[in-house]
Amino acid sequence: MPKPKPAAFLSYVRFDDEHEDGRLSEFRKRLSGEVRMQTGEEFPIFQDRNDISWGQNWQKRVDDSIDHSTFLICILTPGFFKSVACRREVERFVEREKKLGRGDLILAVYYVECLQLRDKKQVDKDKIAKLVSSRQYVDWRELRFEPFTSAEAGKSLAQIASQIRDALQRSPGRSKAKKPNQRAIRLDGAPKVGSAVSATLRLQMLPEAQKSSEVPAPKNEPQTRVVDSTGRGQHPSISEAVAAAGSGNRILIRPGIYREIVIVDKPLELIGDGKIEEIVIVNSTDNVVSFQTTIGRIANLTIRQEHISKFPLDSYGAVDISQGRLILENCQLFSASGAVVYVRGGAEPRIAHNNIDGAGGMPGVVVAGARGLIENNEINVKDAFGIAVSQSPAGPVLRQNTIRSNLNAVQLMRKSTSTIDGNDIGGASRGIKFTMGQKASESVGGVQ
Repeated sequence: MPKPKPAAFLSYVRFDDEHEDGRLSEFRKRLSGEVRMQTGEEFPIFQDRNDISWGQNWQKRVDDSIDHSTFLICILTPGFFKSVACRREVERFVEREKKLGRGDLILAVYYVECLQLRDKKQVDKDKIAKLVSSRQYVDWRELRFEPFTSAEAGKSLAQIASQIRDALQRSPGRSKAKKPNQRAIRLDGAPKVGSAVSATLRLQMLPEAQKSSEVPAPKNEPQTRVVDSTGRGQHPSISEAVAAAGSGNRILIRPGIYREIVIVDKPLELIGDGKIEEIVIVNSTDNVVSFQTTIGRIANLTIRQEHISKFPLDSYGAVDISQGRLILENCQLFSASGAVVYVRGGAEPRIAHNNIDGAGGMPGVVVAGARGLIENNEINVKDAFGIAVSQSPAGPVLRQNTIRSNLNAVQLMRKSTSTIDGNDIGGASRGIKFTMGQKASESVGGVQ
């Protein structure tokens, strides 16, 4: 008998997908592609129970006692535990695992906070909740609000895909009996230490012996405000949302053109909720976004400063960072007159995975009396330096950037230092320039 090709079934509540504007369907599509990326084989994930292909494949694969390549992916929400269909699917799949001698073919994605998983007493009352809490799961309660293009969401999808890939390599019966000291990987979407608003993933290792009593930790979800230029959100403008927000709030910005100046003066997240090119903040009279607080995050936005000036003192940028630790990532940034991103005042941001374009004869990024990490950006400027560092004795780390400029890719001035590692500066006609006793620590092979 030919070996069945790998596949999975998505167990979820249709209302949840509709409420999220098809986000669960997009999750399925991206996970399917990521597994194919890691295995080199097509990996269909059947989704719609009303689709004839679901019924035919479900019956055949679940009843097939030699099929070790079929998975059940459960999207955990309050509705999931109340759904008769979802509960039956889990029960049926558990029976199938027992016949196969497996214990790794059900993958849970914790998507919305569930009372059934909040504490051990609640877990013990619900057979399905008890089963799920004893398994490996992926925590998407915070990533639910992240664009799929974010690094955090991409890493989580890759982790789920790697679990599937590894399970496909195991021989039958191998995953059922585990030694007491064996560890199971749990993904936790909690913020990094020192970052109140970052959703960066971290791995936690839970002892297998304790898994039966472990339940997913409750999340204190940040209050979310929705900005919609058409008036269908809580706020029609970003500035209004910032003014109304409390410290630590998350502001989701829907597609639209927002002609305004945004001053972030409290710890917040500003996240584009849609395609980057369709969420545009634009201004021509001042810096478009000014970051003036201790910590925050700006992601998945297009930010454009369109003021054209021939005078340096009359120029503005897309993002001005005057203090704190800002995570600026996955954005398209443009300035027609000033430095696209200006970092000063002892700020220590992380600027990563952005497209930074300048057309005003000013650098893509200026770091003046500050530090931070600038990595994996595409920087394109004309008649200017790609990155200029000035008066920064403990200057920034410049890593894995692609810099295109008809002048210097990097210029260090006025007693500045920088660590320059793995940057592609092939398009810069003058490479890296040091003036007035500057220093750069360059890794071996660090500049292409």
